[in-house]
Formats: sequence, structure tokens, C-alpha cells
Amino acid sequence: MKKNHFLLIILLTFFVQITFAQINVKGVLTDYNSGEPLIGASVRVESSDAGTITDLDGKFELSVPSKNSVLVFSYIGYVTQKTVVGDQRNFIIALKPDNVALEEIVMVGYGGKKKENLTGAVSTVDVKAAMKGKPIQDITRNLKGVVPGLTITHATGKLNQEANIKLRGYGSVNGSSNPLVLIDGVEGKMSDVNPEAVDKISVLKDAASTSIYGVRAAFGVILITTKKGAKGKPVVSYSNNISFNKPIWNIKHAPMEDLMDAIHTAKARNNGGAPFAFGMGGQDWRDKSIQWEKDYGYLGSKLNDDVMKEGRDFEVIDGQFYGYRSWDVFGQILNDKAVNTTHNISVSGGSENINYNISFGHNSEEGLLKVNTETFKKNTLNSNISAKLNNWTTLNYRGAFTKSTYEEPFSYRAGSRLGELFYALRWPNNFPYGISDGTYFGAPKGTSFIGPIGFIRNANRNVTNRDYSRHTAEVVFDILNQATQKLDFTSNFSYSKTDRELQEKGGSVPLINWWSSGHTPKFDPVYYSTSTSRNKTDYKLSNNKLYSFNAFAKYTNSSMENHTFSLLAGTNVEQNDFSYIYTGRPFLLDPNKPEIAA
Repeated sequence: MKKNHFLLIILLTFFVQITFAQINVKGVLTDYNSGEPLIGASVRVESSDAGTITDLDGKFELSVPSKNSVLVFSYIGYVTQKTVVGDQRNFIIALKPDNVALEEIVMVGYGGKKKENLTGAVSTVDVKAAMKGKPIQDITRNLKGVVPGLTITHATGKLNQEANIKLRGYGSVNGSSNPLVLIDGVEGKMSDVNPEAVDKISVLKDAASTSIYGVRAAFGVILITTKKGAKGKPVVSYSNNISFNKPIWNIKHAPMEDLMDAIHTAKARNNGGAPFAFGMGGQDWRDKSIQWEKDYGYLGSKLNDDVMKEGRDFEVIDGQFYGYRSWDVFGQILNDKAVNTTHNISVSGGSENINYNISFGHNSEEGLLKVNTETFKKNTLNSNISAKLNNWTTLNYRGAFTKSTYEEPFSYRAGSRLGELFYALRWPNNFPYGISDGTYFGAPKGTSFIGPIGFIRNANRNVTNRDYSRHTAEVVFDILNQATQKLDFTSNFSYSKTDRELQEKGGSVPLINWWSSGHTPKFDPVYYSTSTSRNKTDYKLSNNKLYSFNAFAKYTNSSMENHTFSLLAGTNVEQNDFSYIYTGRPFLLDPNKPEIAA
């Protein structure tokens, strides 16, 4: 007991010594030019959580660990300053305005403004930090977590899945509440833009900044401008990236004894109920499944093939199929990695009167399915050319082309949210996930049993082709260009076109049908042949054309001290033509040729 008291006294003494080591400092923060106090400025200890803010008189008080501590003084719109405490206890700090940051041009409606002149809620993206070096060819995935208030989600993991974008939450319970996306002033999809071609991104959040775009901007605006050329010798840039994706979860079924006990407990709670699944159930099925795992390892770790052996992996008793083999189901369905490759090349340069920037990007991605996996390929071409005809006239051309092809296996379980993965989740892992050795049920060697993996192995491939193009011709007149007054007039015409073709290729599949309870399994070369939702082919063709004309004049006057007056007037006219064609054919004559006329 005495030792405990002695230890407590030592700890208390040590704590008091640390407390007494703190140094109290105070001071005041002012504007370097005016001498006015800075209210709410941040004062903190570098590499520490200790900190405070200045009061209404710009004053602060703070305790620091030692005289070697570094104080960091910062305030929005001012250059951050650092000072070592040393022997000083009273600080008078004058922060200089950050003129470079305030001079930065932020893209807003129909042009740009200096940061110091912004009045609305506008966020800018550090494009280099958000895009550079990332092996992702979709801007939306790069922007996740980058802009405050901007939420970006993807409903599925499909390689061509479009993003669901929300700015400051949901705005409608019925329709879409996605913000308006403008790429070089033309409405479009962010997924069509090569991240390497992006120059600036601005996010307009409130009514003050979005009202110029009308009702379309009710849920915010995202403005994207692509890179321009600059005066100088031609510069050729090339970059590539190889990356690997892997599943974020690795689900394993429980050991067979635990799994079978859970199955039969659920059956008992259902007052006996019907046989568990497709006629399988009972103590004998339980015991043989458990023994199989003892003989060949958890999830069949002692076996290295997918061939189902009758008498070892399953039995047919009185016409009823009983499966015993324990499978690593998701190891059968999902790969441990998928390869993505990206290539980008650009050429930029210019002279006194002409500048240009042309870039090309190629992206190739693989899905995570182990067999018959999905693939996605996308090519993008961006061009930005500007020609100065004289001191007051400039012609601009901006073009963009995107071509993508997405392929995936036809889903025979499309009605469920996760398709084949959903079925793999709800089935026990002693169902027949393997292939035939060619000695039973009249099935050829290599034939799959009915099930999630069997459907994936034998599915035809859906193909989605999408082509997007955009052209903008623009003329800019610099009518007045003085030190304090500027007047310019801009007129442009844009044409964009999107063609999308989706062919769903279903069909019957050759599988071993073991689902019929009480009936001997048999090989069915045309399983699902009578299903109109599966033995079919569909074509879905859509075409969208957007014509856009803008004409606007901007006047800026900064002759008044500490004030800037600006005026914008113009017109916007748009026409959108959309067409959609759907055609299909059920009951294919040849499942290997899922065509309308075949």
C-alpha cells in the first residue's frame, strides 16, 4: 500500500512539473496596410492541437509548451505568418493581404471574376491535387470528398456507371436534383471529359451565383473549363498509368458444421416446413457435407480443380440430388485483381496570334468477375484553338470527342439488385458450383450446373456503344480595353451529339438441371428456352442533339477606389432534339447468334 502511495506522489509531481512548464503568451493581430485589428484570426501552435482565435480587438492569449514552440498566424485572404516564441511573451503581428490569391480568376456564369469580387457561394477545385497522377478516367470519382457540400455516389460498381451528384443534399423527392454541368459552357456529362484535359473547376452553390442559368440551375452548377494553349514552342507531354483493382470485401461461408446446424435450426423453427432447397435436407445430407469438408479441407482447400465427381462431391438418391462439396463461392466468381491502363498525350503551344492545345486519352478497364468479366474502353480527344485576327477580334474553336464501349455478361437474374452475386449470397456453399466430368446426366465434359456461376460462364455479352461529340465556334470582340474599364462582346454557337446503342444478348444456356425436387437431374442444352425475359435479344438506340447559341456583353469599371462595377447582358437560345428506338425479339433460333434477323 505504501508503494502505491509513493508511486501516486511521483506521478502527481511529474504532472505538476509539466503544468508549470507551460508558457503564457499574448498579442494582437492587425492588417499590415490599415492597422485595423483582425477579428477571428487563427493563432495556433505548429504540430499541435493547441490554438485560439482573436477577439473583437484582434487580441489573443495562449499557453505554449516551450520557448521553442512555433506560433502560426493565419486569416482568410492574408499571407500566413510563423514566429518562434523564444523569450518573447507579447506579440504584435501585422498580416499582409494575399494579393495573389485575391487576384485569382474564378469561373462563374459566362466568364470569370477575381476572388476578391465574389459575392456568392463558389468553391474552386485544386485540379492538380484532385486529378494528377490518379489512375481514374472519370472526373466524378476524382472529385469525391474534394468540394464541401458536394456528394458523389455510384449506385453500382459497373465500370460505366454514371454518378449520382448532389450539391447540399437532395432537392427533390420525385425527380432528379443533380446540379447542372457545363463543360466549356455547354451542358454535358463529366464522364466524357478526360481529367488530363481539365484546367479549372468551379462549383456554384447558392442562388446568387447560379441564378443567371435559370431554373436548370436550381440544384447548383458545376463549371468545367479545358486547357488552352499558350505562347511558346510546341510542348509534347505523355503519361501512362497501370493500376489494379481488388474487391473491397472477401466473404467466406461458415465452416460446414456451423452452416448445416444453422440451416436445420431454421428448418425446425419453421415447424419442419418443406425440404430446405430443391429437395435437399435431412441428417444424412448434414453428416456427409461435414465429413466432406473434414476430408478435403475448409472450402475444398485440398482440391485444385472445379470438376464435380459423383460419389465424392454429390449423390443422387431415389432421384434426388444431394450436394456435399464445400466451395469458396466468391473465389469462384470474383478475381483478386483487375488491371486498368491509361495513356494520355497532349500537344500545346502557340505564337503571338495563334495558340492551341490538343490532347488524346485512352482508358481500358477490366471488371472483377473471374470468368466472362466486364470490360470498358474509352477514347477521348479534346482540342482548343484560338486565333487573334487583330487587336480587337479573336476566333476560338473548342472540340471534344468521346467514344466508349462497355461489355458485360447478360444477367439471368437481372430482377435482383445484385444479380448473380445476390444468388451466391443466399445459397449455401455445398450447392453444385463446379463442372461436369462428362460421365453423368448426359452432359458433355465441362458443363456447368444451374446456378450463379453457371449463368455467368455461359452468358452472351451485352454491348453498349456510346459516341459523344461537341463543337463550339466563338468570336470575341474587345471593344474597350483600358486600365480601369473593359467592354467585350462574345458570341458562340455549339453543337453536341450523343449516340448510344445497347444490345442485350440473352438466349438459352446449356446447363445441368438439378433444381427439380424428386426428379433425377438431367442435361438441358436449351435451359430458359421458354423464358421471354431471358431467351431474347433487345436493341435500344438513342440519339440526342443539342444546339446552343450565346451572345453576351460584359462591362467592368474599377475606376472607383475599393469598388468594382460590372454589368452583364446577353441571351441564350437552346434546342434539344431527342429520339429513342427500342426493338427486340424473343425465342431465339440460335442462342449463339442473338440477333433480330437470325
